Amino acid sequence: MRCLVSAMVNYKSKRVRIRVDGKELPEAEYLVGAVANGRIFGKGMRIAPGAQLDDGLFDFVLVKGMKFLEFCRHGWKVFLGTHLAHPKICLIPCRQIEALALGEGDVLLEIDGEQLGHLPAAFEILPRRLPVKGHV
Repeated sequence: MRCLVSAMVNYKSKRVRIRVDGKELPEAEYLVGAVANGRIFGKGMRIAPGAQLDDGLFDFVLVKGMKFLEFCRHGWKVFLGTHLAHPKICLIPCRQIEALALGEGDVLLEIDGEQLGHLPAAFEILPRRLPVKGHV
């Protein structure tokens, strides 16, 4: 949680244009956009508590801009998976996401804990593309 609060002190919301499954979302300032296939990321954060690995959909979690104190009051709920009830947080099940930064400054892109670049970016889930055979 300490790392999360530290990041919040320094990070500011960014204006982003997002298209989900071909439909434009209203332009807005977002603090976090998480494209999740699994339920948990980071140090146990339940970012997408209902995500299913095999349903053919991303659980796209969007957090609109929050002030630091508002984040401190509600940010811990992501560890319990109860954050989705907050009015500035939404979950959109989808297959494709395109995101484009608007305005000043880069919007960083982090994948599996590694900072790999910045927007623009596109994500598409390809169901049944990874054959897995197991032995019992």
